Amino acid sequence: MLFVNVTATNRRGAYRTARDDARRHFAGGHVAEGWRHLERAHVLAQPDGIIHIGSHIAMLRRGIIENDAKEVAGQALRALLAGPASLTGRVPTGNDGRARTPLSKRMAIPDDLRPHFASQTQPTQ
Repeated sequence: MLFVNVTATNRRGAYRTARDDARRHFAGGHVAEGWRHLERAHVLAQPDGIIHIGSHIAMLRRGIIENDAKEVAGQALRALLAGPASLTGRVPTGNDGRARTPLSKRMAIPDDLRPHFASQTQPTQ
């Protein structure tokens, strides 16, 4: 019998949804709403090193598109630090990942995202 971390699987799905929502909003010219979804994707990505790095790369790309030097510099640094931070469990929980937010600032996880962080391991058949 295998055991699967259901919460992690659901969190990855929610991450993909938030990332796709961000793309849709940016494509439609809704920049602020696009950033809101990238921030949500970042919160969901924090426990998983690979997608955590990916969330910062998405923000880096957006910073380049918007010609925002502060965001580009901040995201380049965060992309380098994200993997090791996730692997060692040293992520500032709930942090929105933006360059305007201090690297170590903990923030509240939005209520609708909290269920994705509950620890649940269930057997599979």
